[in-house]
Parts: sequence; C-alpha cells; structure tokens
Amino acid sequence: MRLLISFSLLLWGLLLWSEVDSELLYNNEEEALISQPELEIELIELEESPVAINFESLERLLIIPGIVPGDIKKLHEIVTGRQIKNRNELIKRGMPEDVLRLLDTYITYSQPADSKINMALMAAFNDTSFTRSKVRAKIQRGDVELGILLDRRGEESFEDVFFPFYFKYDCYPWQFLAGQYTVRWGQGILHAPAFRMGFGKTAGEFYTSSDNVIRPYTSSYENKYFSGVAGQYQQGVYRGIIYFSEAKLAVNYADSMLISSITDGSDEDEFYTLENCLGGAILREWSNWKLGLLAEGLRYSEEFEKEAGWEELENFSGWMEYKGRNLLTGGEVAYSEDKWAGSLTLKYGSSKFRQYLLFRSYQEEFPDIHGNPAARKSHFGGEEGIYYGITLKPASKWQIDMYADLYYFPEERYLIDLPSGGAEEMLNVKYGRVDNYLEIYGRYRKADKHVAIDDSSLVVNVVNGSGQITLRQKVEDIILQSRMGFRWEENTGTGEIKRGFVIYQQAGRKFGKSKIWLRITAFRGELPLYLYENNLRYSNKQVCFTGDGYRASVMLTHNWKIYKGELKYYFEHSDDGAEQGILMGISVSKK
Repeated sequence: MRLLISFSLLLWGLLLWSEVDSELLYNNEEEALISQPELEIELIELEESPVAINFESLERLLIIPGIVPGDIKKLHEIVTGRQIKNRNELIKRGMPEDVLRLLDTYITYSQPADSKINMALMAAFNDTSFTRSKVRAKIQRGDVELGILLDRRGEESFEDVFFPFYFKYDCYPWQFLAGQYTVRWGQGILHAPAFRMGFGKTAGEFYTSSDNVIRPYTSSYENKYFSGVAGQYQQGVYRGIIYFSEAKLAVNYADSMLISSITDGSDEDEFYTLENCLGGAILREWSNWKLGLLAEGLRYSEEFEKEAGWEELENFSGWMEYKGRNLLTGGEVAYSEDKWAGSLTLKYGSSKFRQYLLFRSYQEEFPDIHGNPAARKSHFGGEEGIYYGITLKPASKWQIDMYADLYYFPEERYLIDLPSGGAEEMLNVKYGRVDNYLEIYGRYRKADKHVAIDDSSLVVNVVNGSGQITLRQKVEDIILQSRMGFRWEENTGTGEIKRGFVIYQQAGRKFGKSKIWLRITAFRGELPLYLYENNLRYSNKQVCFTGDGYRASVMLTHNWKIYKGELKYYFEHSDDGAEQGILMGISVSKK
C-alpha cells in the first residue's frame, strides 16, 4: 500500500510538472513567469490606466490571470478596422463572455479623435527632369472615411493621371464602400490572397487578414482592382458581402504582360478590360474556425474574348481557416470554366520549432486573371507543388530558416512544348537582434528552361542561386550595415555561366528629430541585382543594378509634431552612363 501511495504521488508530480512545462514551452508571448507581487502591482496599474481597445496596443492585457494569447488575438481581429462601442458589440462579433468577464475591469471603449487626416506628397527628378509625383490622402471623421491617390508619371497629361479614390461609411452592422477597391479572398486562387504563404527569406511567411474581404484601393503598385460599390452586413457570427463593378480599367496596364503569356504575345501594349462583375460571399466564424463561400460572375470585353477566349466567367470558391494554439491551417478550392484549383497550408509547432507545409494543384488553363496564390509562375494554371519549411530558434538570439519547394508543370506552357518543373532550396541563418545582428542567406534553384529549336522547344536544366552576408552593428550613436551579395546562373546544356556581384556600406545617425543615412554601393556582372534602400514613403524601394558601376546616396529625414519631411539625393555611374536624381516628400498625420 505504501508503495502504491508513493507511486501515485510520483505520477501526480510528473503530470503536474509536464503541464507547467508545456505551458512554458508553448507560450509564444512571454518567456518568463512573473512573480506574484510584481503581477499584483502591474494589475493595479492596468486597472488605473485601462486599455482603450479601439486604438491602443492590446499586449498589456496578457498579464491578466486566465487570459491567453489566443484571447488577445481574437480581440485584435474583432477591433481591427472597427470602432467598438460597447460590451454587447464584442459579444455579437464572437468574443466569449467568460473572457470578457476577465477583461471588463481593464478595458475601455473610448473612441479616438473624431477627425483624422493622413497625407503624403512625393516628387522625383532624374537629371533635373521630372519623373514622378504622388499625392496620397485619407480623411476620416466619425464613421465616414474618404481616400484618394494622384499618381502622375513623367510627361503624362493631367487628364491621363491615375487617381483611384474611395468613400467608406461604417455603421455597424452595415458597411458601405464606393469607388476603387480590391477583393481579398482565401489563398489567392480567384483574387488577391487573404491567407497565403510566400517564398522569401523566412520559412513560413503566413499572414491572415481575412477580416476585410473588401479593401479600399489607393495603391498604384497593385494592378488588379474593381471600380464600383460594395456592401457588408454582419449578424452575430455571420457576415454577408456583395459587390458590383463596372470598370474599364479593372485589368490594369501592367497586366498586358500577363495577357501576353495567355495569348501569343502579339498585342502586349493593348489594354484589356473587364466590363462588369457581380459577386457575393458569406463567412461564418467560430472561436477558432472561419469558413467562407464566394460566387461571382464576370464579363469581359470583346477584344479580350478574341485573345483569351473568355467572355463570361462564373467563379466559385470555398475557403476554410483554423487557428489553434500551435496550429494554423487553411485551404481553398475554386471552380471556374470546368477547371479546378486548390491549395492547403499548415503551420504547426512551438515558438522554438515550427514546420510549414504547402500543397497546391492548379489545373491547366484555369482562369486566373485576378488570382495571386503561392505559385512559381505568374500565370499559375497548370501547376502542382509541395513546399516544406522549418524555423528553428535554438537560443534567444538565433533563428534558422530553411525550406525546399518541389514544383511540376504537367502540361505544356507558354513557349515550352514539353512538361517541365524544378526544385528550390533556401537556408537563412540569423544571429542577433534589432541593430546588432549577423545574417547569412543562401538559395539554390534547379529549374527547367526552354531552348527554341526550329519550330519546337527543348527543356534543359538551368541551375541558379544566390547568397548574401549582412552585418549590422550599432557603434555609439551610429548604425553601420554592410552587405555582400552574389548571383549566378548556369545553363547545363550549353555550359554558359552568368554572374552578378554587389557590395554596399551604409551608415546612419540620429540628431534629435533628424536622421541622416549614407550608402555607397558597388556592383558588377551580367545578371540583374536587386537591393532595397531607405527610400521615401509611397515610392519604389527596390533598385536594380546591371553591368559594372557604383551608386552613392544620402537621405535626410526630419520629424515635426505632425509632419515628416524626407529628402534624398543619389548619383549612379554604370556601363550605361551616369545619372543623378532627387526625391522629396512630406507626410502629414493629424488627429
């Protein structure tokens, strides 16, 4: 009996330890426990200064006993893009009442300032010649919001200036929008994605932003948008959406390249238009689940039908998402023109070790004119692939990301008369934090590429890769950053090898409310090299280098109370000659 009692006590102790240990292992928000006296003091301070959930950070609420990160994420999803007026509204939108009992003492429903203005102006000159100007503005007063963008390029006449605008009225449970907008849905098979995985320097670039299916459009970098009206109604856990578009430029100028990949490419400069679109969606949200169904009809112009073969499309999509403590998964299945497409993503594991999976299968000739899913080609119809990634955080300052992606095109595609495919592997190791870190990145890709032979083509293997080393240090008040990067590409059929090399040194320092950045870049090689620079708001950040040369730039910023001004000068010399330019901008944010 004594032995049995001892064994029972030992088993109870092990179970208790494993429960506490698992809590520490899977708590993604806090790495250390707070002692009880400190916790009581922080709770008193939180009660005296509660969190205004409509416009303040919600992270302070994590110290409340009984509140877990999943509760805060749920609250964040509800308040994002909305102004919550009272407790009942939170309950109607799906916030559990037992969680609200714990939060009641520490939150308020106060509103931000009645009026808010955000504005940014930018002008660019190249060799004293005007190249671009932008004005972006958003004005909000109460439940009404108005946004506009004016984007003028070069010698473009004012009547041809691209100026999307929108008007939004939010009166819960209704929301109305008129003007230019985009549809964000599922994993991007039919429209720009609300939930997807990308291929970048980290293993799992998941993001979810499904609360706003209809988004105002005031960006000249996205090339697919609708022009019309949209409405949304929410009742409890259900949300209904309907949208109508009648736009002559819904397939914008840059999509002429996409059209050329569908057709023979003979009319690259011709604009193809969407005549009108009528669609609707319904979403159902549980505590951890989201389910959505979408149906729409689109009608294109006669010119588009002649080239692509589509005049009227009827699209259908079903989308699912699940968020658990250590599991995030989603999937979408779409049907159009007797063709199917589907994708499934998984993200699971603790903060120290996470794994990512992406399965995708898009039937050949699937109508993907407005879609943008995870794929290895812009026109993704006719692709199958599987992606596996890992993120490791063995210590507080270490992060290791790696992935492998295998993809296959079972049918012939643009300019390739044979099945093709490829594989890509990536490794990124980072040590350090914020302004003091070392990062080593490498990517290797073996893909099939066509070689034209008379009237047919032959698929040969092309091996390419890239790598870079980045070192960033803060020395007293100066931030120094150095980078060395390279690219190469080898055609295994001909043995031809192309290379590219770039190196830069950057220094920045803050003087009160001002900051100055200096950068010197040297580049060499036949392959284009891409770098991001500290550029002005709402301007292109990516710079492309080709050939041999160097580039020097200096940027000065200054912050006033409600204004921020930026000025940048650059000089570049390469095989194509020398050029210089100036970028000027100012932004305003006032409540």
